[in-house]
Amino acid sequence: MTNIQATASIIFWISVLGVFITYIGFPYLFLKLIAPIVYRKKPTDIRAFNDDNLPSVTVLVPAHNEENHIGARIENLLESDYPKEKLQILIASDQSNDRTVEIVRSYVDRGVELIEMPDRSGKFGILDSIIPIAKHDIVVITDANIEFRKNAIKKLIQPYSDPRVGAVCGVLNRIPPLSGKNVEGEGQFAGYESNIKIGLSKLGRVIGAFGGFYSLRKKLFRPLGSTPVHDDLVIPLEVRALGYRVLMIPEASASEETLDTIKAEFGRRTRMAAYNFLSIPRVLSLSWKAGFLDFILVICYKILRWISPFLFASGAVSIFLICDFCPFYQTTAILIGAIIILALIGGFLDKFGKRVIFATSAFHFLAMNIAGILGAYHAFKGVKRYWESRE
Repeated sequence: MTNIQATASIIFWISVLGVFITYIGFPYLFLKLIAPIVYRKKPTDIRAFNDDNLPSVTVLVPAHNEENHIGARIENLLESDYPKEKLQILIASDQSNDRTVEIVRSYVDRGVELIEMPDRSGKFGILDSIIPIAKHDIVVITDANIEFRKNAIKKLIQPYSDPRVGAVCGVLNRIPPLSGKNVEGEGQFAGYESNIKIGLSKLGRVIGAFGGFYSLRKKLFRPLGSTPVHDDLVIPLEVRALGYRVLMIPEASASEETLDTIKAEFGRRTRMAAYNFLSIPRVLSLSWKAGFLDFILVICYKILRWISPFLFASGAVSIFLICDFCPFYQTTAILIGAIIILALIGGFLDKFGKRVIFATSAFHFLAMNIAGILGAYHAFKGVKRYWESRE
């Protein structure tokens, strides 16, 4: 084996180890097998609110040009079984220039409150400005295109009967639209993420909520600041750093339509990946403050996941440099090459809205990893602090 091949072999096995840890070792070996034994606690009585002593809650919906969704979003919140006198519904319009504000104003006589941001602030600016002035001590953060089940809020706030709980998220099911083309993988990925969060919740350490459906105690909120980050990751970690538990309640359920094409999801994933890399310094700092276990969980679950596109790429390149060294490497190179060819076939078929299960899944996987690499480039190049509405 030449020096180049020896180096390629080391790179290959480091890449394999990183991918294994984040996709298999962490969710299955640690959360399913090790954590239940090592971190087993004696069962305790879980206090819960009844209908007579439910706490008052503020629901905050940041919105920018959401005329296609905001009416349905408000109707959905008004249909909640949560006591109306204990529910503040706040819609914060981020300089919308469509009919969003007009639609929200039509609900003011039904108790919905409108706040018009004086400047384009993005979700981060809205959260920084509005959460501190929310009327109630528990704030639920949601998006304009989310649909709650009728009992979602009531289920979500039950853990707050325990003063040690500082943030709670629900389950967000991502559903392909009727017009969607080959985007089922997004829903499957959301299900995978839900299972991980359920395991983390048993430790009281949910690392990252679903951004469209989570909550926190207002007193624990810390400003997000000017650097674009994932609010649904940074806010729960701020809560953990202050010594509170972060939970997920599977019974608190909401749904969101995916974008309707892999191309559209590619753009969303690119933006998310850019925020991933911009979040790294703060995420590492907060997780270290929260404790050594939180720090390790963040590295295994988030950091390795974020760099996994580079691990896949480096592993694929290195295997072709050492494929003639032994049958194992040869077989692996052939398998990787077949997956790439299959993904290219899936991409070609996707242009015509056709789905062939393995080819489409391979294309989706390849596209989302390319989006991760492109997102890293955008993170260093610079990204906008605010978002555009979904079409």
